[in-house]
Amino acid sequence: MIAPRSEGLCRMAAFVPHMADDYAALRNYDLGARSTVSRLSPYLRRRLVTKAEVIHAAITGHGPEPAARFIDEVIWRSYSKDCASIWIFVLWLPWRLGADFFL
Repeated sequence: MIAPRSEGLCRMAAFVPHMADDYAALRNYDLGARSTVSRLSPYLRRRLVTKAEVIHAAITGHGPEPAARFIDEVIWRSYSKDCASIWIFVLWLPWRLGADFFL
């Protein structure tokens, strides 16, 4: 069963307070009930919520500097899920070139 767009938007809105500095500092730690993981991947994968919407929410909620690490992760997700195959199979470029570009 595919979740509705409204559920993805609610999840995104609930995570906006965590898209800034605390995300950068705590994203690699398991904090149990207070998760630093957005859980937006299923919605992004099915384009129920777009990367542009998520990035806009982060910038609107915190500004570009404080939300930079979260935005970087959204862009990296895009590369690793979509752009990597374009770099490798369409443009015939080494995957490391794309990885370096997005780092």
